[in-house]
Amino acid sequence: MGLLERLTATDHDKDSPFARVLQMRGPASPAGEGLFSSDSPVPGGAVDTRAAVRALLREVHRQHEFGIATPSHLFSILHRHLHVTSGAILVREPGRSTYVPIAAAGIDPQTRSHMRIPLETMNLICADAGAVILQGPELAVLEPYLATDAAAPRPARVAVLPFFYNRENLATLLVFDSPFLDLSVEVLDVLLGAFSERAGYLLFDGRQKPFSAAENVTVHEATELETVLAGLSSDPSPGDLVAVKVSLTPLLRVIESLHKHLDRRYLLNDVLATCALLTTDQYSLVTLGEGEFVLLGERNPRLDTELLVQLLGTTLQQLFGVGPTIALQFKSLDPDSLLSDR
Repeated sequence: MGLLERLTATDHDKDSPFARVLQMRGPASPAGEGLFSSDSPVPGGAVDTRAAVRALLREVHRQHEFGIATPSHLFSILHRHLHVTSGAILVREPGRSTYVPIAAAGIDPQTRSHMRIPLETMNLICADAGAVILQGPELAVLEPYLATDAAAPRPARVAVLPFFYNRENLATLLVFDSPFLDLSVEVLDVLLGAFSERAGYLLFDGRQKPFSAAENVTVHEATELETVLAGLSSDPSPGDLVAVKVSLTPLLRVIESLHKHLDRRYLLNDVLATCALLTTDQYSLVTLGEGEFVLLGERNPRLDTELLVQLLGTTLQQLFGVGPTIALQFKSLDPDSLLSDR
């Protein structure tokens, strides 16, 4: 069965990655529903802890589905209500054993790029699934993942708030500067327990489920283009090869406008991984940089390229919780021209 049939289809091919992702995405939320102004400044002065916690709990518990960008949305809520002037929320990269800062505030680009924490280290820090305060010698566990500049200031105290669901750490909030750092770990643990279940569910339903089938999906780099083409051409019964170049720029701009703390690099990685997952049974995906990628595969007379890209764009919007419809730009190319045009 061709990809077009799977995209429009009914009960066929239920076990394909594409079918599983479509089933997992859930109902689309109306555009803008549940959105807040992420441009609202963090208030200065004294913080009313009780009022901040009440507002945080109300907002977290009324949230709707925000798709794969849920961690960034959750971080913006925590940033506002917990007055996080410096911090980040880290999630596992699709198909990898590394936690990365998908959304952050008050952290310089060098530190953000360096903050890639291995799964084993994160499990060590969050062994008890509760709030953790690192200070003094305990901060050594994070030292390798902070800025490499020895002269850069180091935090004296870091709060670690993990969000678990089904005993799995789906995201971890690191707080480097906030009035809430003055609270005891016992109080922070109670605070975390009050909203972690709802936050964990949103993270699981919005991000974890769609990426659960992505473990064996590959996004090829541009340097691998010649190898990918050679592999497709050497197939025992190769058909005519087709190449579809797609630009994600319009979609990325909309997602970024809704999530001011989102890291564009990790957003692009998420979108590319999703595209590769959705098309893996028909195409190989090669990223070209600057938000562009090319799909390479055998020609299928039953597969209309325009409809394929339209459905791919619609599914991406639903999985990332954005709307209204955004048309992805695409162009059909001669595969042989890809190498000569580089």
